Amino acid sequence: MSKAINGEQAAELYIQGKFIQLLNIADDWVDVDEDVKISYFRMRKDEFVFREKPPFITVNGIEVPAPEKNPTPGKYYFVINGSKQDGYERTLYDNSNFNFTLGCWGYERDILQVVAAFNKSFMEVHS
Repeated sequence: MSKAINGEQAAELYIQGKFIQLLNIADDWVDVDEDVKISYFRMRKDEFVFREKPPFITVNGIEVPAPEKNPTPGKYYFVINGSKQDGYERTLYDNSNFNFTLGCWGYERDILQVVAAFNKSFMEVHS
């Protein structure tokens, strides 16, 4: 979704009021909050990977990454597929043979969150 940025870029966007995330040691994106000082971005700019927080949508009360708005032909994406055991699949977008009905996501970690949110509603029905 969002491209990685360095600490200097993250600090500038944060000052502008943008929401910033950093990639933690567990390989999860976490929100940067007001407890993080701007100097933190600059002092540790080479230790962490930052990004502007991508847009999110709410599915069954769970905030998940929003699908890509403009998929790039020739790039692989993850899409929801109820006929697959995991509930999703990786597919090459070529802009000619199909459109992504429910959207597409560029990262597997994002589609996993989306599938989990969809599954939550089905689990509640069967409980």
